[in-house]
Amino acid sequence: MIKLIGQRLLAMLPLLLIVSVLTFSFTALLPSDPVDLIIGDRGSDAQYEMVRERLGLNQPFVARYFDWLGRAVQGDLGTSFFNSVRVTDAVLLRMPAALSLTTGVGADFDCRGPGRRHRRGIASAVLD
Repeated sequence: MIKLIGQRLLAMLPLLLIVSVLTFSFTALLPSDPVDLIIGDRGSDAQYEMVRERLGLNQPFVARYFDWLGRAVQGDLGTSFFNSVRVTDAVLLRMPAALSLTTGVGADFDCRGPGRRHRRGIASAVLD
């Protein structure tokens, strides 16, 4: 069983790498520049360049990706452009709700079939 879990985790690594490359690429292909959203129309060229430098947007795409990947592996997912909150903190804040929804869906599907009364009681306890 441990060997199977290890194999699944190893098989998951290339998938995570592919998803991260695609997600990072799609964000780079967005038609708007994050600096325009942060500064707006009233910013000077000097302010524009300063924010691009601070966010690392003046680096090549590949350098930005590997910089982000290195920090993401260490648990630092960066800072939100919109509300300046650390992304890791935002994810951890919403993790209990996501886990309870996942558990609730699994419990709901498990409430069918023989012995469902007992499992339905467990499911309602988990969802409450």
